[in-house]
Amino acid sequence: MSWRVLLVPLLILLAAGAVAQQPRLPQGHPLPQRPGGVYESQLQQVDQLIRLDQLSRANALLEQLAEVGAPAADLRKRRIRIALGIGEPAQARDLCREALAEGAADPEIWRHLVSADLALGDTDGARQAIDEFLRRVDDPRVGFATAVDLTAAARRPQLTVALIDSARVLLGDTALLARPRAVHLLALGRADEAAREVAVDLVASPYNLPFLRRDLLGEGAPSLPPAFERALRGLAAAPGALPELAILAANVQIARGDAGGARDLVLSHLGGREAVRAALANAGVLTTELPVLADGPERTAQVDYLLDVLPACARAAGLTPRQRQQALDNLAGACMFALQNRLLADDPRQAAARFGELLEQVRQGDPESSELYAAQIELARFTREQLHDPAGAAARLETLLQDLDLPLEGVALARLALGESYLAARDTSRARQVLTALGRDRDFRAPAGRAHYLLARLDLAEGHIGTARDRFAAVALDNPSAPYANEALGLGLVIAEELQNPTGGPDLLLRYARAVWFELVDEPDSQRVALHDYLERAEVQVDPTAPQPLLELARFELAGLERAAGRYDHALAQLDRIVTEQPAGRLAARSLALRGEILADDRLDTAAARREYERLLTQYPDYLFAGEIRQRLRDLP
Repeated sequence: MSWRVLLVPLLILLAAGAVAQQPRLPQGHPLPQRPGGVYESQLQQVDQLIRLDQLSRANALLEQLAEVGAPAADLRKRRIRIALGIGEPAQARDLCREALAEGAADPEIWRHLVSADLALGDTDGARQAIDEFLRRVDDPRVGFATAVDLTAAARRPQLTVALIDSARVLLGDTALLARPRAVHLLALGRADEAAREVAVDLVASPYNLPFLRRDLLGEGAPSLPPAFERALRGLAAAPGALPELAILAANVQIARGDAGGARDLVLSHLGGREAVRAALANAGVLTTELPVLADGPERTAQVDYLLDVLPACARAAGLTPRQRQQALDNLAGACMFALQNRLLADDPRQAAARFGELLEQVRQGDPESSELYAAQIELARFTREQLHDPAGAAARLETLLQDLDLPLEGVALARLALGESYLAARDTSRARQVLTALGRDRDFRAPAGRAHYLLARLDLAEGHIGTARDRFAAVALDNPSAPYANEALGLGLVIAEELQNPTGGPDLLLRYARAVWFELVDEPDSQRVALHDYLERAEVQVDPTAPQPLLELARFELAGLERAAGRYDHALAQLDRIVTEQPAGRLAARSLALRGEILADDRLDTAAARREYERLLTQYPDYLFAGEIRQRLRDLP
């Protein structure tokens, strides 16, 4: 027999023996790959679970590792982190002391002991642990920064400031950790010192402006006293002050709704190139934040400030073409946001003139701006709805469509807005012409589908009932994911059912069509009168014991108009009739939801709103938006 034949089974036996000697983890965990670090991969997995805040899974894996003999010191370090993560500082402190009693020299143990002592309120113990931690770290600057983070997280401003002062003396750096020192001086009520620390931090690094702004104004930031604002403005106005200091002071004023003071501070510092660039970078941050700001004085002031500062930045010398384009893009975006949310529009005519001038500046400086055409379309809509000037809106859109720089998507959206303006101006022939041409556009299906939807409503308003029914059905089938698809399908079904209704019919549809016409031409008062006229006739003609979807729809629309006019009792009465007389109808659940919304948001009767929401969930458990209703219930006081 060849020696090679004998060698193969021998190698197999040796390999099997070696595998048998390896520690085995429970099923589902891979075997260690290297004899020198048999638990390394599993400990790394524990670390990853702790970072992801999956502490129960991390603890379970630690217990499995303990059963198979993983090193106790490695396990204990992870248990300390888990104990701190689940809010058990006493357990974490015991584990730290146990490790130190066994001679552990790892500074990480002392760092965890600092956190545990601070959480337990043992300030003296925390100070001693900080001293021991600092003795063992390689870089004292990094060690002091870590210790400051720990005391700051524990909300110990006195200890934090004292620690920073000690670090400055030991390291000979008078600007060290100025930003956290400023924040904690504010917590201690030392406003003037805090303002000086802010100036020190910006002198050391002007690029710290975003971080200072976040620490002073972000979520969880300290309340800024008036004394701090005055001190900051005084430092910013001093000769030779950094422009970043003025920008930060302006941001503080914006936060309390003072756009004028913020604007004056920044505009007075825009003489140099670096100042303009700093103001432009900050304006970009402010523009990005607008959609997430709550409605209130701060949001209005932020928009007002941007509409003054961005044009000045765009006109300043020394900017690169890209920076100038960025300023103009942000300016168009700020105009768009203001128009959409009807900000700075106490005098609509003056507001329209101001926005028009600003957008013209954008067009001249950056005609290809991605935000420009959307803002111009929104300005036309503002002109139509707020100034009640559909002809002026149409003229603005006609001019926009002659702009050769307008992208194709902008052309489609501008034509859609132009059709809406013609409808509002009662120029139905031109509205049909524009909307029909847009409806043939195969490249931009969303505006084309919206055009067909408007044409279907126009057909209904003008009495072309069969055509409207068929067009509504086509709109819903062609673009079922569009926001208007459900409404189109619902209207198409209502028309078809009303035509088959023995007690309804075309005469009632024509009465309802008058209300549709007044909605198209944006006359809510006339629309409300038309709906009342329809309801007076329908209530004596139709069979109340049979389903009446058109009657139900008319009441729901009338409730919306009454609410918009502030006639909440009338709105609630219409909704109550839907629920009472047509409990199995399509809009009964929505009517209860709207009743709850009116009671909660308009009447501020949260107890009554709660009753309506609970009634909705009881009577209509399969309501499509039941999840939203439950959330509203949880949000009620």
